[in-house]
Amino acid sequence: MVSQELLRRYTFFASLDETQRKAIAQIAEPFALSALIPPHILQHTARAGKPCHVLKMPARALRGLCNKDTPMGYILMRHVTEAAMERLHFTRIQLAAAQVQTPEMAFA
Repeated sequence: MVSQELLRRYTFFASLDETQRKAIAQIAEPFALSALIPPHILQHTARAGKPCHVLKMPARALRGLCNKDTPMGYILMRHVTEAAMERLHFTRIQLAAAQVQTPEMAFA
């Protein structure tokens, strides 16, 4: 279990109310998009450029909380969607940069 105050510091969890943060804090000890989006298979890894802290949550328990508290589920899914869109945006930037670096590939 982590403290609710720790969760409150992060934008991802800040919009949850105290009861919702408490429920998540009780199951937290990688929180990935796949924890909430079917088929619930972790397909990503992460690398940190410096030491960091992560929260580990059992995905099944998190989905159970979302099913019991649908407003919380909605808030978390909105944040997951925002994170996914941000990742997609950065992927587009990386792809565009790669295409600029190798223009001969565009005509192949």
